[in-house]
Amino acid sequence: MEEKEKVKSKSTPAAGGWENIEPSNEHNKTFEGQKVYTKDHISIGRPDESEWFTVFGDSWADVKKATLVKLKIETEILDHLVKGPPEFVERVKQEFKKFKTVQLVYWATKKGRMGIWPITTPRKSKKGNIKLSRNGWIDSAMQVCERGQKIYIRVATNLEEKFYDGWDISPETLEEYGGKKHSQSYYDATIKAFGDSILTPENYDDHPYVKDLIRNPINVKAVEDDE
Repeated sequence: MEEKEKVKSKSTPAAGGWENIEPSNEHNKTFEGQKVYTKDHISIGRPDESEWFTVFGDSWADVKKATLVKLKIETEILDHLVKGPPEFVERVKQEFKKFKTVQLVYWATKKGRMGIWPITTPRKSKKGNIKLSRNGWIDSAMQVCERGQKIYIRVATNLEEKFYDGWDISPETLEEYGGKKHSQSYYDATIKAFGDSILTPENYDDHPYVKDLIRNPINVKAVEDDE
């Protein structure tokens, strides 16, 4: 009798058995959630030439300025966003000796792909705020992107003339074409686009590649990159 009871107890499902493997009766239920975006979903650079996209903001004044410096990481030379108070940004510019002031164009395609396109800010004179030189790439990029704040556009390089060609979806309107698809805030999209390529007061002094590049800087004036 005692032996039969032992056999019976062996056939009883133990904790952690099939009841933890089989799906519940609601396994076909559709779950809803919020899509998570990481730095891998948001690119740096302009959209592909075949993509229709819009630009965040209502006017060019809504496009934020930023400072970029180039830093060599292993075999790649990457643009790094300088993020911090003005005194920190000035320090980085002086220690790197070469920097670039850009405006960060936040774009989103009709299919929802997003990115940040850094467009170099035209250099101006210290007196009179006069533009020092014309640059077809910069001027055309700014004009096309301003249009992209109102309607879907497409952009392509014109290597022969050295500027960007642009098209819009007229006579269709922005709303008829699906509206803007900027699902992230401007700030979040920028931070995710640059990812690890951001220099801050917290990581700058101990950054191994920064230390390897600047070492003991000679006291000469920082120069803005014309690129």
